[in-house]
Amino acid sequence: MGEPITEAVVAIPAFFQTDQIEATKRAIQMAGLELKMLVKEPTAAAIAYNEDRKLEDSKIMIFDFGGGGQDFDGIIMNYVLQEYKKKSTYDILGNKRLVKRLRAECRLAKEMLSFNAYYNIHLDIDLDDDSDLNVELTKTKFNELCEELYTRTSKLIDDALRMANFRTDDIDHILVGGSTRIPAIKSILKVKFGQNKLKFNIHPDKAVVFGAAILADAIEDQILLNGVYGHLWLVSKTNCIIWVEARIELIREVLKSCLCFDPSAPVDSQISRIAGMNYAKNEHAVIATNGKLYAIGGFQKLGQKDFCNSIEEYDPQTNKWREVGKISALETEPFVSSNPIRSEEMEEMTYIGIHLGMTSSRVSVYIDDKPFVIPNEYGHNATLSEVSFHDEEIVVGRNRLRYRKDKAIIANTIYDINCVIGCSTLNELHGAYKERYWTFNVEERNNCVGYVLNKRSINERFMRPEEVLAEVLKKMKSIAENFLSRKVTGAVITIPILYSDAQITATKKAIEIAEIPSKCLLYEPIAAAIGFYNMEKKVLEGSKVLIFNWGGAMLDVTVADILDERIIVKAVAKDENLGGQAIDDIILKHAIGEFSLHSNYNIHDRPELIRKLRSICRENKERLSSDSKTKIYVELPNDLELNIDLTQTILDALCTKIYDKIMQLVGRVLDVASVKKSQIDHVCLVGGSTKIPEIRKRLIDEFGREKIRYSPYPDLITAMGTSIAARNLKIGISIPLLNVTLEDLKSAKSKAMRVIRKAEAPRLLKVNEVLFYLSYDVQRLFEPRICIFNTNTLTVQHVLNFERNPWPFSVATSHNELSSIHFDGNENNDCLFEMFNLEALQITTGTNPPQPVDNSSVSYHRGNVYYLNQPIIEGARKRFDVPIILMILSNLPLQLRFM
Repeated sequence: MGEPITEAVVAIPAFFQTDQIEATKRAIQMAGLELKMLVKEPTAAAIAYNEDRKLEDSKIMIFDFGGGGQDFDGIIMNYVLQEYKKKSTYDILGNKRLVKRLRAECRLAKEMLSFNAYYNIHLDIDLDDDSDLNVELTKTKFNELCEELYTRTSKLIDDALRMANFRTDDIDHILVGGSTRIPAIKSILKVKFGQNKLKFNIHPDKAVVFGAAILADAIEDQILLNGVYGHLWLVSKTNCIIWVEARIELIREVLKSCLCFDPSAPVDSQISRIAGMNYAKNEHAVIATNGKLYAIGGFQKLGQKDFCNSIEEYDPQTNKWREVGKISALETEPFVSSNPIRSEEMEEMTYIGIHLGMTSSRVSVYIDDKPFVIPNEYGHNATLSEVSFHDEEIVVGRNRLRYRKDKAIIANTIYDINCVIGCSTLNELHGAYKERYWTFNVEERNNCVGYVLNKRSINERFMRPEEVLAEVLKKMKSIAENFLSRKVTGAVITIPILYSDAQITATKKAIEIAEIPSKCLLYEPIAAAIGFYNMEKKVLEGSKVLIFNWGGAMLDVTVADILDERIIVKAVAKDENLGGQAIDDIILKHAIGEFSLHSNYNIHDRPELIRKLRSICRENKERLSSDSKTKIYVELPNDLELNIDLTQTILDALCTKIYDKIMQLVGRVLDVASVKKSQIDHVCLVGGSTKIPEIRKRLIDEFGREKIRYSPYPDLITAMGTSIAARNLKIGISIPLLNVTLEDLKSAKSKAMRVIRKAEAPRLLKVNEVLFYLSYDVQRLFEPRICIFNTNTLTVQHVLNFERNPWPFSVATSHNELSSIHFDGNENNDCLFEMFNLEALQITTGTNPPQPVDNSSVSYHRGNVYYLNQPIIEGARKRFDVPIILMILSNLPLQLRFM
């Protein structure tokens, strides 16, 4: 956040005892924080869920398995050890390192069995004999082992409902925790309550911290909180929690309090007395303030204007409750109307956004009036952009084959796909990528750089990068369809900025192979800008922004204006040597170098260790975003270990040259845009690598702290932007900026272009109408280009490339479906007049067309093809300062019109 944190709202387990609560408070104090509130974890989760869904009067069951999932890990571990003892006498339990690794492997097995039929639990023992642990665990066997746990879980739910005097039909929503990804647990809930009541909209593993953050924000702003903040908590020896909603206003005094029970208040053994007073019948709720337990009573399900809640204080001497005050109900809440644009046909349309990252990919959807990044089967927002090919099986993302010693598996696991896609020769691979510690085989065949699977075997196979990328896209589509329970009918997919034509073509081929109904490709920084704009419209409107997009593959920096809800790109610069993976590689080289000073063991001979170490280096880089020091630790064969200290100071020293180049790139893009740093209003940080403290510090020094715009989720903001774009395409708000039509003016031979909204399209556009724009290339200075945008399919289908000298350049386009056209502007191209059916062209920006600078900028007719002698907008002669209404990087719309 760029500033010291002094106050905190802290979530604690629901059944913390008094001594645990006091110890937690002391720990918070020792950490130098002022405790503003302790909140029970289920309460925080419910708050987050209410914030996400804006609940009306309803009853919620919070099913928080949480740490209870460790019981499953223990069952798996006991089974594995029993199976291992059948073939080996080696005592794994006597080796703490192996026990730790086995526990992690069993936890992974539990997660993998959520969606796989089996999992091979493997542990390298590294003895001379064949002592490695290999135990296959099937889903059927797993369920058999856990049958008792399932029975206890089902009974616990029944007990909770009985104590609350509820039936299953009374429950409106079930907020689930992380371990409910176990199919059998999910099945128990579905059988009891039905599929539709299970709510996964909030990331279950993050709901608690989201709720705590909401409370912290409310306390900081002294907001009177509404809705679900008064609850009835029933605590019993069965560790069952029921929350009954009481719609009250939580006043300032309560906000200051600690939401923990007065130990002297009747709970557990005294629960029948509370129930006898109707505290378990949706008529009361419990809060605490000033160390005392209070009950909110008198809630009768009346209209908001009709009821008033009493505040009752528990008197331990008389063991009774007495009324000490009242809390008036809120005024009637604003009426929330339904979206008038939606229809039954619209509801059947499912548009998603896909962010294809080099390290990981994400899929998002616009739901409940906000963008939502869909978790995968592990509950993670990101899925590794890697594909493993093993026998007839294809596994995308985190998989059970990772880090195995089987060299065939290692060589057949493909990642860093963006580095190779679109390359026709090995020489096109960037130097940085050639030096990467890749464990797969890359070769050039048939004018294409691709991957060789099962090299030097009878099953050798060459795969083009688009075929591999298609598997990642299929996975993203599958995640979305499993979550939404319906077919995807449209998608907006991101690509890195300044992608070449070959890379774009290969990406489109991958989309086609994946059978994804793509509606639009969107450049990553533009998608990120859309995400930022959605969060802070009032702040960003009418400003000049610098989008600092630092992902794993590269760094790209974009300067843009945000005017009238449009993002107008001024300039872009990128460097493929400066991606976040470049930092990972530096840390990896440092770790291996430090290890080599004390050991002769050659890590390079074990590609699976290189791969694992690289992943650990990335994790430690991320850890240094918040910690001052960390440790790179990897267990090696023969009881060796790599154990290297890494501090922020060491990291900054290792990466000084990269940081310098990053700031030089920032300066370069400002020069290209003819913009001074003082003219930049906001710097939007995008990508996980922007969490690195040193780069944030340099940007703050360059632009000022007040201009830096942080996102709570910089690695998700691009995916969120794609879902906003997808939603806009779906409901017909607009198609990307520069969607134009040829409209008759005074003269039948005179045409003009103007911006239209998609809502106007059925009335104004003909099938396969077109739009025009130009692009430029940073390295080639300028690349005159006009793209044809098909308004029927919302895709760019054809590109017209012209001679490299930008002035004069030719302008032409077509209504017809044509193959790619190569046009150099020579006079012998008069035949284009017949094909294009275009006699004159006037370029405008909509309502206020720019005026020609002088007569020399007026187009003139020469052999049925029009040339523009000079730029038509004042100031456009500056380098890269192409007329904004036509400026696009490569052949795809960069700009989106917002609501």
